[in-house]
Amino acid sequence: MLKILNLGAGVQSSCVLLMSAMGVLPRVDYAIFADTQWEPREVYEHLDWLETQANGIPIRRVTAGNLREAALNGTPKKTKEGKHYISLPIYTLGPNGERGMVDQRQCTKDYKIIPIEREIRSLLGLKRGQRWPMVPSVEQWFGISTDEIRRVRTPRRIACEHRYPLIYNLGMSRKDCLAWLAQQFPGRKFPRSACIGCPFHDDNEWAAIKAKPDQWADAIDADAKVRRCNRDRKKADGYLHRSCKPLAEVELKIKREVQEDPRLFVHECMGMCGV
Repeated sequence: MLKILNLGAGVQSSCVLLMSAMGVLPRVDYAIFADTQWEPREVYEHLDWLETQANGIPIRRVTAGNLREAALNGTPKKTKEGKHYISLPIYTLGPNGERGMVDQRQCTKDYKIIPIEREIRSLLGLKRGQRWPMVPSVEQWFGISTDEIRRVRTPRRIACEHRYPLIYNLGMSRKDCLAWLAQQFPGRKFPRSACIGCPFHDDNEWAAIKAKPDQWADAIDADAKVRRCNRDRKKADGYLHRSCKPLAEVELKIKREVQEDPRLFVHECMGMCGV
């Protein structure tokens, strides 16, 4: 049975990959990174470094295209019911001050899950349109830690068995992962994997992006475009920040007590982002 790691290139999935490469965990056959093409530069640099440390474990990079361009400049997608949506979840402010959030949170599915599933099908030798096997064929590993156990999910297919080694094999939290990584790779920083303009950022993460002028300019530009796009489609302004204010005008409130253990992705329940 193939062992495949869903590699987000953040702290936890990097920890799982390195533990697998070093023999702390069983060796995976492949790690797959789904690229939204909107990750911070340090994530791509870290991914390059991981390839040098993987001890021969192939890291496959797949993509469904540029999430930023598709969400802000492309044509809205359609659900099976024919409703239009953009992949990026955004906060909304209506003409009478009513707040909401775009309910189609499809970015993880469209840009993470589907590309990885396509690659898994390829590794299994399945042709286009061919059914998934009706017997367990793949162990799909996730870098989810004990503090995020709510993100554990039962697989949708018989062919895929989910594995959560940080939880059920090692009992490790994100802090435990950071401690192990610091011991094994002193001085090395491990990034959080998330799109630059992810609306699930808390103020700590927005502040980290603001400290990098090119990324902050990118986020501000995306925020302005989101506003115009959503206004045209739904007669409501769209925002990347939960305050429903233009990102450039938001007074970020840094919370020291969560800096070492941020919970940015409690709304992203598929175990693909932030790990």
